[in-house]
Amino acid sequence: MKADHVGTRVASQLSIMWVRHRQVPTGTVAVQLKGEIDGSNAAQVAGLADGLYGGAVIILDMSDVSFLGAAGLTALLQLAARLRLVGGRLVLTGTDHRPVRTPIVICGLDSILDRRSTTATRPEKSPT
Repeated sequence: MKADHVGTRVASQLSIMWVRHRQVPTGTVAVQLKGEIDGSNAAQVAGLADGLYGGAVIILDMSDVSFLGAAGLTALLQLAARLRLVGGRLVLTGTDHRPVRTPIVICGLDSILDRRSTTATRPEKSPT
């Protein structure tokens, strides 16, 4: 499966609101999530790497995530590990607000997860 189809496939499975995705430089997929990441949808977040191979990068914009539970943290770790296995990586953006930053820092994952304060790679709004 090509990287630019990830959002389409996963969007119908996520119980969080799926906002947008786009393929940026080759092998990179930018994904924006909105809502809660918890036990009801963590497996789908962890599965974002399905079908991506050889150095794929997922830039996950979490600026509109309103809750990040323990299952969501586990999903992020699993996703990062799966991407590393194929030579890729997970980059989190938009993690500076309390609902996302606090659980990451409290659990000591701020030194493990690749977090960027900028949302420069945020998917562009599609024309309406």
